[in-house]
Amino acid sequence: MTTPARPPRTAAHVERDRLIQQFHDAGLQAVVSTNGSIPDADIQVAFVTAPEGGQALSAWLTAKGQARLDEGM
Repeated sequence: MTTPARPPRTAAHVERDRLIQQFHDAGLQAVVSTNGSIPDADIQVAFVTAPEGGQALSAWLTAKGQARLDEGM
């Protein structure tokens, strides 16, 4: 049995990682949500699944996440 390969990284992955790093730099733990599964998350990632694997489409900082960063800095 073969293990499916990971899909290639996208610009959304890079943006998600950049946002997570901002929280880390502020001494905070970011709450990251995929497709709105955690409505009050700091970072949202839009993700689509396909037979060959999933792919991140976009990532953004929520209003709650921005407020946490503003308080933590």
